[in-house]
Amino acid sequence: MSAVVACFLFGFLGAFLPLLPGALLVWLGILIHKIALGQQSVSWTFFWTATACVGATYGIDALCTIWGARAFGATWRGMVGAMLGLLIGPFLLSPLLGIGIGLGMILGPLFGAVLFEIIGGKDLRGASKAGFGALIGGFFAFFVKIAIIVSIIVAFFMQVGHSTLPGLN
Repeated sequence: MSAVVACFLFGFLGAFLPLLPGALLVWLGILIHKIALGQQSVSWTFFWTATACVGATYGIDALCTIWGARAFGATWRGMVGAMLGLLIGPFLLSPLLGIGIGLGMILGPLFGAVLFEIIGGKDLRGASKAGFGALIGGFFAFFVKIAIIVSIIVAFFMQVGHSTLPGLN
């Protein structure tokens, strides 16, 4: 079951490297284990709970970015700009080999919120506060996703132990 361990390792790394779909790789590891070992693997309740948690990680970026922008005074325009920045930023900066996507995920919401707030009539100071809030929300999402990924991996090993993973005994 080295494929399971590889999925977990790359999934954990994916929390830090935006090129890897971190939570999805962890879920894939659980799926491989479930298919390979059937009843000796995790329970179906665990599997579906992990599936829901993995699905939630993909909405967390959006929700935390909006929350952060709003908490720092963004209007609906700033929140829309932050979301567009979150979606477009990684693509615009992706040519920067390796760091571009991550940089785009950090800077996209910041600049998106600032730009849309300025277009909406806010001064640079107010727009910058909204952009900073979007940035803080993005960092919060990052830590929440890491916590979810680590929790799923720990819960997996607590449920199956390491006896079903040859090479780890």
